[in-house]
This record gives sequence, structure tokens and C-alpha cells, in this order.
Amino acid sequence: MALLLIDVDHFKRYNDVNGHQQGDKLLAALGRTLHQVASRQDDVAARYGGEEFAIVLPRTDYDGAMLVAERARCAALTLDCTVSIGVSCYRLDGTTPEELICVADKRLYRAKKNGRNKVVGQSVYQVPTIRSA
Repeated sequence: MALLLIDVDHFKRYNDVNGHQQGDKLLAALGRTLHQVASRQDDVAARYGGEEFAIVLPRTDYDGAMLVAERARCAALTLDCTVSIGVSCYRLDGTTPEELICVADKRLYRAKKNGRNKVVGQSVYQVPTIRSA
């Protein structure tokens, strides 16, 4: 099992510039987008609080979690926003829900500290965005 914690970068600034109603619309659109990214029947994407979201990926190893996280990061770009993502996996990073949340949260803040718009698992991961012609 893997856990992704996702935070919208510079959301306060977005609200200050665009207004809270537009901020709410962005969060709703991002929620729908993350549900599409976490597309398997048992995957769960949910608002975690404020401008944070969580994706729980049952039966997913570290590489699979990083792939889904990168898809989520790229999908956010289509909404003209960026997200920072922390990834943790059962057994690699802990065996209790509390441990997984703690590790994912620390990695999320490392993604923000390292410049935002990044996925951090056991290392910082960001591949160039591929744009279709």
C-alpha cells in the first residue's frame, strides 16, 4: 500500500489574486482530476484538509506510487497550478497508518523546500513534462 499527500503550491497567493470562489473551484477541479489519476477500483483520492489531498493506493509498490504521483503532478499543471507531493509505502516507510502519514508529510514538506512542483519519495523525483503535439 502507498500513500500520497498532495498540497497545492502557493494556494494562499492564488486566493489573494483570484478570490476565494475561484480557489474553491480550483480545489474542486483538482479533486476531480485526482480521482481520475487514482483510477483503479480500490484507489481512494480525498480532500485531506485545506488545500491538501491524499491518495491511498492499495496493492501498490514504491515504483507504482511514484508513477501515480508524477501523473498527479502533471495533471495539476493542466489546471494552471502546481502541487508538491510526498510519497510513502507500507513496509518501506512504516507499518502503521500513523507512520505512513508522518513519512509522507515530511516528504511533502521536503518537496516544498526543494522548490515545489515536485514529487518526493525516497529521493526528489521530477521528470520533464511531456507535451503532446
